[in-house]
Amino acid sequence: MKEAQIRNHLYGAGILVIQHSAELETKIRLVGYEVPIWWRGKQRDECIDLLGYDEYYHPWIIELKQAGSTERLQKAVEQVTRYAIAFEEGIKEGIEIEIKKRYLWPQFSFEGSVEKMILADRKYYKKQKITPDKRDDIIFCSFSRCKDEDSLLKSRTPDIKLKIEKLKSNLPRP
Repeated sequence: MKEAQIRNHLYGAGILVIQHSAELETKIRLVGYEVPIWWRGKQRDECIDLLGYDEYYHPWIIELKQAGSTERLQKAVEQVTRYAIAFEEGIKEGIEIEIKKRYLWPQFSFEGSVEKMILADRKYYKKQKITPDKRDDIIFCSFSRCKDEDSLLKSRTPDIKLKIEKLKSNLPRP
């Protein structure tokens, strides 16, 4: 499955870099993929595609969409919003504990509110007919310097550069 290949490639690179401008970027260290959400009792509901944190230890929940996806952008917005709520209400503490143990980092903890991103090939955004309501709490990104998903998968860089997509629903970020 192409989305799984892309997800694994991104996770293997380890760092996503959002280029806000020539002078401003946000680096996100990925620490999980397909992270299960167990927030309604003991049944597994859904999975967070990619989970990371930035230099301020804000958690980042990233919903990945491949170019060929027929899923509407509004559904992706609803997904990443649900995942953020589930993260805060049910799995944040457990993930912090796992990071502390796995990376031998006893001081680790997420700080601040959850950041949300929808990451997709530019082709995915181009075919969207309806954009979600104006949202300043979700950042919409595509892969920078990659003409398509195949070229992304062939790249062997230590970090993956991301470009912010200027959608009608995207408000400028500080």
